Amino acid sequence: GIGIELVKIMNDICEEYYQKHGLISEIRLTPNDLREFERPPRQRSTKLLDTMMELFEKGAEAGGNLLSIESTGGKEISDDALMMCNMKQFVFSQAVLGVRDMQMLWEKIVDVADRTGRIPGGDTACGFANTAMVLAEKGYIPKTFAAIARIATIVRSLVAFEQGAVGSDKDCGYEGPFLKAIAGIPISMEGKSSACAYFSPVGNVSAACADLWSNESVQNIKLLSGYAPVVSLEQLVYDTRLMNEAIRDGKSTVNKLQ
Repeated sequence: GIGIELVKIMNDICEEYYQKHGLISEIRLTPNDLREFERPPRQRSTKLLDTMMELFEKGAEAGGNLLSIESTGGKEISDDALMMCNMKQFVFSQAVLGVRDMQMLWEKIVDVADRTGRIPGGDTACGFANTAMVLAEKGYIPKTFAAIARIATIVRSLVAFEQGAVGSDKDCGYEGPFLKAIAGIPISMEGKSSACAYFSPVGNVSAACADLWSNESVQNIKLLSGYAPVVSLEQLVYDTRLMNEAIRDGKSTVNKLQ
């Protein structure tokens, strides 16, 4: 399909730039959770699950290095729970339905990664937590409810690592700092100099936690200096070089400059 062809094209470009310039890169392969397009959703028995797993396998063979997904198990009741501010129902959608679905799904994804020699990255609950965030920003539900709902999603995203994922996680649900604290895995983050998709009121906190920066979406528009993805990458690369140099210098330099 077109997704596999896109991965092949990206992989060829990445390889070309590695050969010419020594630029090391990886492709994060994040298929859509196709099961979301069927109503009512049948998370385990739908034929869409087979199609999704085929994209994981063939996409990995085509050059997708880091296998990830924004899975939606539990969403069949979570949206209603958010609109009604029913925390008990929302927690059930995450800690029971979500966990069971993650166990099934990530067993399959880790198996694909093992057979293709790729990295099982991680999941994210953005389909739940970010839905709550947007509803709260529009004034439809209390922000305190949305904040608690975001915390409740951590338990289902953690399951990916119990099943064998190794990170970095798929970042856009913002569970990363909790996952890192609990499981010790590397995480992706947005915020600070990586804010083209979402703003962050705590960007420096993001900088303290991040192992990998992620701009989920950078529109290809022309700015005065160049196209937006190039501008964004320049801003971000200086930050990462500074942080990497600080890591190399170690704690002795920190103590010297205090």
